[in-house]
Amino acid sequence: MKIIPRILFFFAVAASLKSQTHVSMQIDASDVVDFMVTNPAGKRSGIDPRVLDGLGDPVLLNEIPDAGYAYQSVGNLNPKGNWSVSAEFTAGFSSPHDDGAFRIDLVGHRLATFNFYLSLMSRDSTRAQHAHFNIEGAPIDKDNVATYSFTYHGPPSSPVSLTKVVSVNSLIQDIMAMGKLGWIKKMKTVNKYVNYLDSTKIQIGKNNFEAARNTLQTVLINAKKDRANKNFTTQAFKVIYSDTANLLAHFTTSSMQ
Repeated sequence: MKIIPRILFFFAVAASLKSQTHVSMQIDASDVVDFMVTNPAGKRSGIDPRVLDGLGDPVLLNEIPDAGYAYQSVGNLNPKGNWSVSAEFTAGFSSPHDDGAFRIDLVGHRLATFNFYLSLMSRDSTRAQHAHFNIEGAPIDKDNVATYSFTYHGPPSSPVSLTKVVSVNSLIQDIMAMGKLGWIKKMKTVNKYVNYLDSTKIQIGKNNFEAARNTLQTVLINAKKDRANKNFTTQAFKVIYSDTANLLAHFTTSSMQ
């Protein structure tokens, strides 16, 4: 009588393992950023250049099983040639057991634009789908953080997405970076949008959500006018308009702080 439960448990575990598919994830990012990945279990791997050890070097987090974070060179390694170093994250996991939402925090080394590429390949695409995403030309400044959420569910036709995590503060930092990059031509235009968003934060803090919505609507209206008047580039318009629309679409006290 004591053996039967053990046999049933063995077959249950074997069936569970058989139903899993190995998936390989790879993320590559420009040399102007380092980044950290947090998996659905809350484990982290990567580098946050703002966090230093006793010797003043960035701390490498390596909490995610079967994951690695390294630098790779691209181009001519001759000091006089054109070459760059990019950060690369690789990890393997089992789907659907380890599916869910991954968080990617990219931290800027300097004022620049960055690219990053995410690809996910499975051993059996009929059981766990592939995924590929590119983010190109995103603005960032030193110590600024750009956060993305990657949601993966292996079974075909299940939700797979990569979305930017937007907050009032993240939009302010992007506007200021775009001003430094010359995407927004005049500082008074930068200050106008920063003032709108500072007002939005104050209104949310006072639970005056209707006023906050109206302020964000004003941002959208002004963004269209400033694009028409060529006060900023098409790239700046896309960032300001899409991120403000995102804030309005997810207007809750938790998502907008």
